[in-house]
Amino acid sequence: MKLFFGWISLLLLILFSFYYINSILEKTVAINELISISQSEKNIVYSAKNLEDKEDFISFSLKKENEIFVLSGNLTKKNEKNEKEIIININRPNKDVILILSSKDETIWNISSNRNTNIKLIIYDDNNEVVSKELIYKYKKQLNLDLDIENINFIKLLKYIKKITQKENIDYFYSSEVLEEKIQIDDIQSNPKFSLNYLTPKKAKNNFKFNLISNNYDFIPYSLEGPLNIENKLIEIKNNVTSSPDKTKVYEIIKNGIKIINLSTRNEVLKPIPIFKILASAKGIAYDDLGDMVYIANDDGEFYIFDAVTESWKSIRKYIDDFSINSISYDNLSNTFLSSNWKKNGLFIFDQKGNLSNEYNLEDKLLGFNYHYKKSSAIPQLYLVPHGDNIGIILIDKIVQKIWLFNKLDRKAILTYNYMD
Repeated sequence: MKLFFGWISLLLLILFSFYYINSILEKTVAINELISISQSEKNIVYSAKNLEDKEDFISFSLKKENEIFVLSGNLTKKNEKNEKEIIININRPNKDVILILSSKDETIWNISSNRNTNIKLIIYDDNNEVVSKELIYKYKKQLNLDLDIENINFIKLLKYIKKITQKENIDYFYSSEVLEEKIQIDDIQSNPKFSLNYLTPKKAKNNFKFNLISNNYDFIPYSLEGPLNIENKLIEIKNNVTSSPDKTKVYEIIKNGIKIINLSTRNEVLKPIPIFKILASAKGIAYDDLGDMVYIANDDGEFYIFDAVTESWKSIRKYIDDFSINSISYDNLSNTFLSSNWKKNGLFIFDQKGNLSNEYNLEDKLLGFNYHYKKSSAIPQLYLVPHGDNIGIILIDKIVQKIWLFNKLDRKAILTYNYMD
């Protein structure tokens, strides 16, 4: 009898030990690049290799109904074990979840979920690690996320999510300079900025056409709704150039003056400013159709005036004192200049003598502008195209990224073009 109870006790000990060891074992499975093998309207089936067992092929599906949770931070505090570890618990009963994790610190993400929450996949940074007592597929991918969702990297993330799940939005976003040691997720969030549809352009009610000049000095036809030829959307556009009214010559800012390109012969002529003067902080160039003068403005309000007929410099004048120039365009209908100014978030109209005739506040009116502007980087130049009471506002970052239509009467702007690759 004693022997029998001894065997029973030993068996229970073995079972308990097995359960204990099994309960603390790390169970995540690292996989390689996702390979799509089939898809339908509702899901995509993927195949991937187990990185620890190259002979093991894994197949699983990602549904459009997956809930996408994104967590991002810069710093991770050390815990009592002197480890930089974040504990995440997810309580989403009967939901399929995809986790996307990013930290600039080397961080251990310890993942758990309540009953009936199904974590389908975890995508995480190269310098991070993911552990869990649950069987979860994890995939390392270089992420470059910001604490703010209004940035281009967030848009790239949304595009990637759409690619692998067919879903155009995320459901939860957590960001902090210093990550909390424990993060509990019980519900989803609602924010229009979480979706690619947030930056969907609207049809321009007062559409008009204009030309932009490419790096090859070609005229690329545009309207407020983008390039007239969709194949031109990736053509790089020059910022600091203008052309003669008959489009036979292009004038480009160079460090010590101006370069004139004859478009029929492609010959170039350099016209340096006299007395070895340098064009400091040049912010725009415009052709005055009525006077046949080319105006170059810098951010201090100085104007360098070039005679397009005699091809000689006429004068250098200090015109603007009370606002900073960030671009310059010419309106031949009103014989005035236009400039954007992001120190005051405004659009300004002034004459050849620098007299301010009108000012428009654009703060928080250009949907999507903040995605291209960070305090640590240069303020984007906006090219302005006047058309009566309407003004086209073009954001160029190598290519045309966004176009807005601004109406001077109702002082409103709408996004009419948004580049999406």
